Amino acid sequence: FLFFELPNVTNVDPNIAPVNTSATLITVHGEGFQPFNDLSCLFGDTPSPETTFISPFQVRCQVPFLNVSLTEMASALYRTVTLKLRLNSHQVTNENPQFYYANIWEVKSITPSSGPVIGSTWITVKASFIRPTSLLTCQFGQGLFATAVEFVDESTMKCRSPAVGKDDVVAVEITVDGKHWSTSNVLYQFLGMRNLLTFGDNSFGQAAIPESPQQQH
Repeated sequence: FLFFELPNVTNVDPNIAPVNTSATLITVHGEGFQPFNDLSCLFGDTPSPETTFISPFQVRCQVPFLNVSLTEMASALYRTVTLKLRLNSHQVTNENPQFYYANIWEVKSITPSSGPVIGSTWITVKASFIRPTSLLTCQFGQGLFATAVEFVDESTMKCRSPAVGKDDVVAVEITVDGKHWSTSNVLYQFLGMRNLLTFGDNSFGQAAIPESPQQQH
């Protein structure tokens, strides 16, 4: 028999995935991990479809598909399961963080809804199912991402707009798990200097001067 100390799980990132989807990859952080043949993550009682040993401090797992109807999810914000690291058929870890399944995140509104093409405008995003993961971010149109992100609470985050080459109107979408994006189509307008001067009302004027998130509180 081999005797060893059970690994210690400290946290998992991201700790959320949408229901009725698959392919989200999470990283389990801790210490004392070993490349056991039967190593896997247990989401409740459901094993991960794929598990990869990274190091004694990290294991990567694919989140299993959870088939839940919209009616079931309407009664609760999250479906919560305990995440365990299974070492073999008999042993699992003792410290087990919570993992959350949710409906796909949705952007409700953004403020301000416009800003200069030079970027650096902090916008407040109201959305659903926001979690403070390392993969939390905003996308401005196709392939343009926030240059900085701040988690505020489960319905609010802040994103700093990127610089663009011309006036444009784009959809702002968010991801919490780095894999699945909202499809809310809430629009943000990038304005060149000529348009910033043309539209002299309050909404455009406030967006013309980039702010820090501390100034927006």
